[in-house]
Amino acid sequence: MGVRVGIDTGGTFTDLVAVDENGTWSLAKVPSDPDDPVAAISAALEGAGLSPEDVDFAVVGTTIG
Repeated sequence: MGVRVGIDTGGTFTDLVAVDENGTWSLAKVPSDPDDPVAAISAALEGAGLSPEDVDFAVVGTTIG
């Protein structure tokens, strides 16, 4: 099993927490882009040292209205 990721993308910041199969945690906080939330998610993954290919499971929440 690869990395499990939780992401909250909001109007100001996008936060990411990830854990891998060894129990190693990674965190990232990046500015959000309400017009392009996927860019903020990509930036958070990069900030945590991850690529989309590393992720096996993701949960995404948002407060963007």
